[in-house]
Amino acid sequence: MSFADEQDSYGWVSIILHWLSAGAVVFLWFVGQSAALATSDEARAPLLKLHISVALVVAVLIIIRVFWRFAKGHPAVAEYERARVISRFFHYAILIALVTMVATGITMVSFKESFYTVFEIAAEIHAFSARVLIIAILMHVCAAMYHLMFCDDDVFLRILAPKRKT
Repeated sequence: MSFADEQDSYGWVSIILHWLSAGAVVFLWFVGQSAALATSDEARAPLLKLHISVALVVAVLIIIRVFWRFAKGHPAVAEYERARVISRFFHYAILIALVTMVATGITMVSFKESFYTVFEIAAEIHAFSARVLIIAILMHVCAAMYHLMFCDDDVFLRILAPKRKT
């Protein structure tokens, strides 16, 4: 089993970064939505503090994941050329949306008190990026389920554990 990615398999670094990012994004989305739906500032404030605190830690994880993915690329899946192009589009959409959310989140925290217009623009971009992220993740999950249920391949299994050398 490999620590780093191989030509045809994800390694433990990619797998762990993938699942940590996925769990963190789901958690941050639920906390962010809860804060947005809170009916009072007293209810919203602790949720926003939690969201921001966790997001700062997750930002480091996301940055590491983006650099790792661009440095290592994606393992090859030769028999699915058209699907590979589509999957890369959605993978990069997810990564771009995540980086945009990190950047706009930091901007919102930095400019909330001083430049309200910058804060408003950042908040709109943050919300739009969240919607793009949700759509891209849903497409990603649907494609993974398609491979798991209908294709006789190991595409889904590759993100669960590195391919064993035979």
